[in-house]
Amino acid sequence: MVGDALGDLLSAAYFHEAALMVSELVTNSLLHSGAGPDDRLHLAIDVSHNLARVTVTDPGPGFDPAFSGPSAEMERGRGLGIVESLSWRWGVQSGPPTEVWFEVPLRPT
Repeated sequence: MVGDALGDLLSAAYFHEAALMVSELVTNSLLHSGAGPDDRLHLAIDVSHNLARVTVTDPGPGFDPAFSGPSAEMERGRGLGIVESLSWRWGVQSGPPTEVWFEVPLRPT
C-alpha cells in the first residue's frame, strides 16, 4: 500500500524510511491500543504541497507523546524514536480513537 501510494513521490531513501515508520506505527497500534479482533486500524496517506502525511488510527485511548528514548537495557520500545528521528514532523492525537502521524518530504519536482 505504501509503495502504491508513495513509490513515485518519494526519493528512495525516504520511501524506505516511510515504509519502516508505517510498520512501527501499525505494530504499536496492534500491540498497545487494546484493539480486539473486530476492531479496525486505519491507514491514511495524504499528499499535499511538498509533504506526504501518513496517519495510523486505532481505537485506543492514546498516550503521552513525550519521548525520552529507550534505556540501553531495553530490547523493545524504539519504534517512536525511529519515527521521531526519520520524519520531518510527527505527532499524536489521543482518543479514542487515537491518531499517530508523521510527515516526510516529497521528491523535488
